[in-house]
Amino acid sequence: MPDQELHLNRGTGNPPNPWVVHLQSRPLPWFYSPVKLRVWSLLLFLFLVGALWIKTQNLFLPNAGHYLALLSAFMVPLAFFNLRKTAIGHCMGLTVTALTGLGLAAYLINGHRLDGDLEKIISGASILALILLAAGFKMKKFLSPFKVFGTGRAWKHIHIYSGVIALLLLIFHINFRFPVGLFSNAMFYLFGSFIVVGFFGIYLQHVIPMKLADLEIEVVYEKIPQIIAELQERVQGLLKKPDESNVSPLLSSFCKQEVLPFFKGALPNIQYAFSVSSGLIDKLHKFDNCHQFLGEEEQQILDEIKKYYKYKQKLDVHASLQWLLRRWLWLHVFLACLVTVFVTHHLILILMY
Repeated sequence: MPDQELHLNRGTGNPPNPWVVHLQSRPLPWFYSPVKLRVWSLLLFLFLVGALWIKTQNLFLPNAGHYLALLSAFMVPLAFFNLRKTAIGHCMGLTVTALTGLGLAAYLINGHRLDGDLEKIISGASILALILLAAGFKMKKFLSPFKVFGTGRAWKHIHIYSGVIALLLLIFHINFRFPVGLFSNAMFYLFGSFIVVGFFGIYLQHVIPMKLADLEIEVVYEKIPQIIAELQERVQGLLKKPDESNVSPLLSSFCKQEVLPFFKGALPNIQYAFSVSSGLIDKLHKFDNCHQFLGEEEQQILDEIKKYYKYKQKLDVHASLQWLLRRWLWLHVFLACLVTVFVTHHLILILMY
């Protein structure tokens, strides 16, 4: 395989990849700005300090509704001022979630509540309906030719914020207290895990493509083992001189101990999710130490091996991040199925008894 196919030599005359250009042209989220992050964190801190001061001064007796109203009121300007132009769907989703929170807060503050059993039935049925609505995102993929059902992007936002509102209703359903009983605790923590995994997936879908774009190589996940095997053959070929004689014992020993084991296969590492160059500087430092003790011809050989070594590191990053990006969804779907079964079972028991 020539170097061009491995993307080892990327000349300046090559046209930029449209996928990479699209990713790099997208506006960064507001929380990537240190100034905005500090300002909104300070505002939230002042909100919470104000609520604590009101409680300590006994100006009135706040209940859960007051705190929910406080956080919901904070979310509306946060969404409107930061997402109105760059992420309209998320702005609308957060606004609807905040308005739902304000509605629940008004209901709690007013104090005139429905019968306890009726209230739980309504909130439980609403949670189940929202879960089924969120599941409609998967159904939309099967109905993609029918545009009358809406775009995939719209259903993605419905999927995300239906889950968030369902979590808000669940907290309201258990009256802002930890549930009692094995089944109730299992359902509560299962639902919480389901939401956390979903948000983790959203994070991965936004961050991982940008990290992979920084590597400046494109690799099909299924072909990574084949490419690594070809790189290993190239490295082994460099350790043979044209006259079929071996390289010096120093270079041979270095490659046998530090290089060839690295090319036996993909070496995924969770650290690549935080830094795509994790550990690379220390690894390349070993090359520099060996380089100074070699002759000019073998220095060129080592430089060539070093180039393949750096490329193999990028393949490991691809293997790690693509695996993570592909597998989180299985866990999310599994938890979603369990949550649906638990909530349905719980609702049937309530209606029957």
